[in-house]
Amino acid sequence: MPSLSPETTDPEIMLQDDMASFYADPMGFVMYAYPWDTDKTIQIVELVEPWASRYNSKYGPDKWACEYLDVLAKEVAKRGFNGKDAVDPIRMAVASGHGVGKSAMTGWLVNWIMSTRPLSQGTVTANTFTQLETKTWAQIIKWANKCVTAHWFSISASKIYHRASKRMVLLCPDLPRRKLGSICWSACRQQHIVLH
Repeated sequence: MPSLSPETTDPEIMLQDDMASFYADPMGFVMYAYPWDTDKTIQIVELVEPWASRYNSKYGPDKWACEYLDVLAKEVAKRGFNGKDAVDPIRMAVASGHGVGKSAMTGWLVNWIMSTRPLSQGTVTANTFTQLETKTWAQIIKWANKCVTAHWFSISASKIYHRASKRMVLLCPDLPRRKLGSICWSACRQQHIVLH
């Protein structure tokens, strides 16, 4: 990925430029940001075509996840957000069984947003506190720690802060262990990322 500031040799500036280039490319971010070729703990799925050739990698997300990320990229680009004027939200859903990688996808999307949109803030919710704590938030922490931008963030059991600005980026609410009636919570089994 070419740096947007070719005159610099500062690796941190180059990383920031690379992250900016993934603003509307979540699949590119996922392939760039995680050590697919060196970390055996994430080498679970072999990439299928056309993604294996596109990213010159043996491992990566499942086919459904690659397709989802590509559709998301088109939706982001279509809205043309300029950083100031509001655009329509992107609403996408995945219907599937247990263990297919929806929580990992949530972790990737959270990291993509945090890394490519420095002033973003959000709240993550789930259908139950147990799901939030043991699946969704656990995957967010796992992937945040593996991300090439992990050093940008301070990650705790319930919050993620941007180290440079001390600004909270993401919150996993410390909610009672019961289903809440909040509008953020859904009667069906879903995960939500609410961004402000």
